[in-house]
Order: sequence, then structure tokens, then C-alpha cells
Amino acid sequence: MLNVKSCKWLATVLLATILTLGSSSAGAIVLLDQIYEDTRTGSGGSSQTDGNFRRAQTFTVGLDGVLVYVDMMGRPGTTMRILTTIEGVPTSTELASTSTFTTLQDGWIRWDFSTSGLVVTQGEVLAMEMISGDWDGHHTGGYAGGADYFLNLWAGVRDFTRTSFDWFFRTFVDSIDVDVAIQSLLDLLEALVADGTLTPGQANGLRRPLLNAQRSLDNGQTAPACSQVQDFIDEVNQKVADGALPQEQADVMIDLAIAMQVDLQCF
Repeated sequence: MLNVKSCKWLATVLLATILTLGSSSAGAIVLLDQIYEDTRTGSGGSSQTDGNFRRAQTFTVGLDGVLVYVDMMGRPGTTMRILTTIEGVPTSTELASTSTFTTLQDGWIRWDFSTSGLVVTQGEVLAMEMISGDWDGHHTGGYAGGADYFLNLWAGVRDFTRTSFDWFFRTFVDSIDVDVAIQSLLDLLEALVADGTLTPGQANGLRRPLLNAQRSLDNGQTAPACSQVQDFIDEVNQKVADGALPQEQADVMIDLAIAMQVDLQCF
């Protein structure tokens, strides 16, 4: 499941995330999977180009799909790699790498793996390794799904060895899990009520077709679910026409709903 601190906070993050990312491919829903961020207590070096000093942060995948983005805090280096692990410890086996990164408005550095096609599975433990640059992180780390590891050939540390740090990071996965999409939309509605964008009554009008669609899917009834997802889209558009919902938020909801329709083969 998504590794976050609260349902309401998740809704806010998902809204910002999906507004930023949109869909990286037809029918795909880009979701925040793992995140670790705490009060910054330090920064540290990354792997060196000659391989004599290496550093990697492990993480546990929470969603099935394709890994598309890895975000980090600090000073970006030249390359970000995804490595395999054995019993949770990083190896030198590289699964994917990228040299493409951008700095986001919220200060995170985003490494783009969207062209790598790296399929990840819930419960899989992987490692991220940056070449050059510096990570920001926390000591003692509090991320339960992994840890920081290093090796230092100069000092005779030839195997990846766990430290007490965790580096700040976020991972994003392309997922077409309809159950997750419905819950994400319900969380978004909760957040929009909390910040005053929607009244409880307006949110209920949008929530009802989603809950109906969920019940239909739970009963194995895909055709009614498709109709109910369309009812949700129609209701979103009506809220925009009534001036109750900004177009930006409506676009987020409709994109998710259409991705659900594609996954359910409604068309």
C-alpha cells in the first residue's frame, strides 16, 4: 500500500502529483508509491564514478506497475541507477538507469525512468544509487521499507554495509489498479471538502457514483461499473459548469476516471 502518514495528506499529495505528472501513457495512472521525508539532519556523498566508494538507498515497492520517477532531495549527480538486492542488501546488478532529471517547484529533484520499462512488483526490494552529487537525509532514519548502504574499497569495506541514515526520496509507479484509482478519487474529494473547494453535499454527489462503481466491481459487474464511472465524469463536468469545481481539479478527476474506463475495457 502507499507509504504515507495520513489519508488526508495522501489526498493532497496525490492531487499535486497527478496535476504535475498527468498520465505517462494511455490508460496509465501515475501514483505516489513510496516516500520518506523528515527533518533534514545531514547530507552525504553518493557513489563515485570509479566505483571505489558507493552508496545506495533500498526501498520496498508498494504497487505493481512500471517505475517512472524517483525523486530525491539534495544536489543531483550525473546518473541515477536502480539495482537489485539480495535479502534486502544492494547488489551491483543494474536494472535501469537515467541521466535525465528536473528540479520541481517543491524542491525535489526528479529522475525520469519513464522510458526504462522497469516493471516492479509489490513487496520487491530494490535500491537506488546516484552517481556523484549529494543526498539530503535523516539520522537516525525512519523509513521502514529500506535503509542506506555503503561500500568503501579504500577503507577495506568491500560489501554493501547498512548505516543508520535514510535518504529523502519518493517513487512513482504507473498503475492501472482500479480499486486504487477509486480510493484516490475519494481521497481527493475529502481533501477538496477540507480546503473548502467543495461543500459536503457537492462532494456526496461526486462520491455516490464512485461508491456505486466499487460495489459493482466487488460483485463482478463490469458493465454497470463502466456506466457509473461515466456518471461520475458527467457529474464532474456539471460541477464545473455550475462553477463549483475548478477546471484544474476536474481534469485530474476525469483523467483518472478515463484511465479506469480504459482498464475496464468500457469502450
